Amino acid sequence: MPKGLPIVCFAVALATATALSCTTEQSKEPSLSKQVMVSPKVLFNPLPIYPHDHKVDGSVKLFGYVGTDGKFHDPKVVRSLDPTLDALAVEAVGRWKFKPATRDGVPVNCSLTIEMNFKLAP
Repeated sequence: MPKGLPIVCFAVALATATALSCTTEQSKEPSLSKQVMVSPKVLFNPLPIYPHDHKVDGSVKLFGYVGTDGKFHDPKVVRSLDPTLDALAVEAVGRWKFKPATRDGVPVNCSLTIEMNFKLAP
C-alpha cells in the first residue's frame, strides 16, 4: 500500500447499533393503551480516519443515548481498543445524526450501544 493513503475504518453501527432501553420524561404511570416503541435510526454517520501510524485492528464499544434532538449524548467507552482510537470513535459519533426513538409517535431519549470497528486496509 502506498505511504500516506488513509487506512479504512468502518462502523458496524449501521447494521448492529441496538437500542438497549428507552427512557422518557413522561409520567411513570402505566398507560392503558399499548405503547408503540420505534428505535432510533442513523441518518448521518461520518467515520473517523484511521491514523496511518497505528497498526491495531479491533472495535471500540460506546454507550450513550440518542436525545430527542437526534444527537448522541454522553458517549462513554465501555470497551476500549487504544486511547487514540477510542478518542476518534467518541469524536466521530458526536457528529452522527439520528432520527430519534419514538414512543406512541412522540420523540423520546433512548440509550444506545454503538460498536465502531477499525480495520487496517488489506
